[in-house]
Amino acid sequence: MNFFIFELEKHEYLIDTFLESASLSHNKDKKTKEWFLWKFKDNSFGKPILACVEDQNKIVACVALGKQDFILGSKIIKGALSFETFVHPDYQGKGIFSKLIGIAEKEAIHQGICVLLNFPNSNSLRGFIKKKWNYLDISEYRVKPRLSIFNFLFFYDIKKSFEIAKPSENFIALPQNFTQESLPKKVQCQLTLPYLKWRFDYKKNLGYCFLSNDYFDCLFRYGKRGRLRESQILYFNIKSNSFTFKHFYKEVFKSQKYDLISFLTSTNNTFFTIIKKNTLFKVPNNVNICYKILDENAISKGEFNTISITGINYHTY
Repeated sequence: MNFFIFELEKHEYLIDTFLESASLSHNKDKKTKEWFLWKFKDNSFGKPILACVEDQNKIVACVALGKQDFILGSKIIKGALSFETFVHPDYQGKGIFSKLIGIAEKEAIHQGICVLLNFPNSNSLRGFIKKKWNYLDISEYRVKPRLSIFNFLFFYDIKKSFEIAKPSENFIALPQNFTQESLPKKVQCQLTLPYLKWRFDYKKNLGYCFLSNDYFDCLFRYGKRGRLRESQILYFNIKSNSFTFKHFYKEVFKSQKYDLISFLTSTNNTFFTIIKKNTLFKVPNNVNICYKILDENAISKGEFNTISITGINYHTY
């Protein structure tokens, strides 16, 4: 087996085997080369790091880190998010995953990356914790149902998985201008318009919309949870002191015809306090969050523990 850092110019012929192994590992449909190039070539923050294993001319495992800058006040910290992790079923249980994490971290340090953030599933989480990543217990999922469906239908279908919608003619385009809300005492993933366009203007991205008016900006994805039509709020920014949740609910529930509004957020998010005060129900979620500091001169664990995360960070299609 050959452990290596993937380079598109040298290893493009292996992309199809990458996609095949990822599909088998995740038990999901095989994605396309177009998707691969979008995710691993066009990120506005820079070229990602793909630590891979090749055996018999096939990529059988990968730990991929996508570049993502973080901000703390006016300070920019070079970072990366976990973009992909998989080990082909025939190669699991051989210590490959742990070795790949170490290779990816070493390359990240070489490229000047200071901190890594990840949202692993429960199986992968154990591997990262063994490699001395830090677990953050800050994820919350809050929901607001329409009163008319606050009955057995709500309690039955809320337990089902969310399925994102197909693209539609009602897609709301991203803004021409975008300014991220400043949180001087909290770490945030930096959001820029080129980054948002990369993430959400990609034609295969399903059901992502941007809604903006004088009172708020709102980025969300829409779909169904069982029989419930759900709008998941991924980013929310209040622009006016006149903003009220009553106005927001009325506009979303009526104009978009949703049964359920949900917020994927963290307890460190400044918006979280407002959510708690507005009778949104807390429901179980499967989001795990962990991180690793690679350069303590750039940022300390105490500083990074303040990170304000929104649903926009959880989804990289």
